[in-house]
Amino acid sequence: MAAEFSRLLTLLRKEKGISQKSAAQQLGVSQALLSHYENGIRECGLDFLVRAADFYGVSCDYILGRTPDRNGLTLTIDELPGSDAAGKENSYRSGVQCTLNKKLITNSLNIIFDLLNRSGSRSLVTEISDFLMLSVYRAFRILHGANEKNQPAMFKLNRLTAHPYSSAMMQVCQANAEQIAAGKPADVIIPHFSCHHLRHTFCTRFCEKETNIKVIQAVMGHANIETTMDIYAEVTDAKKKEAIENLSHNLDIF
Repeated sequence: MAAEFSRLLTLLRKEKGISQKSAAQQLGVSQALLSHYENGIRECGLDFLVRAADFYGVSCDYILGRTPDRNGLTLTIDELPGSDAAGKENSYRSGVQCTLNKKLITNSLNIIFDLLNRSGSRSLVTEISDFLMLSVYRAFRILHGANEKNQPAMFKLNRLTAHPYSSAMMQVCQANAEQIAAGKPADVIIPHFSCHHLRHTFCTRFCEKETNIKVIQAVMGHANIETTMDIYAEVTDAKKKEAIENLSHNLDIF
């Protein structure tokens, strides 16, 4: 404990931007004693540990080097599940687990956005934010779709196409973020585009493989079949030749 505690105690003071003398005064100890703590010459008591953790705004586990989470996963009385779940052991445990995981994710996001803020790159903030929002979107779609009473009309994309669209966009965001973080020039970054571009490409390829236009209309959610026919379905000499060849192979007249 001594080595990690001494190192973190010193780092937290320097991070706060105060002198050893000032920190000692605010922590209620002599500068000599604080110097001993910071240099690992002496070990502090529990009282000082708690005061130091409160002073620097971190958890005791963090300052002891037991966790990378600055705030710790401690719950207050107000954060515990309500009394309606008190008599239901499974519900209570589930409520506590949700609260703990929520705090862990919140703390992790705080660290991520703190690092983004230090990067000074608006582009990196955009790409990472989009990546995280797409992850939240996908999680929400899973939970929303699990209840049959929920209306699918809430979303523009149906469940069949939402997953590949969001997955592709997350890969784009990740690629862009990695390029920006590595300091690569902007001209090698994948251009930012919307889900509509992916939807258009998907429907075009779908039309190339599927012959039943009504099926395509239903999957894409087009209110008017003219949208499917006029925008996405293309007729070329090559496609006409391919269609006739496929028909000749499938017809068994003789």
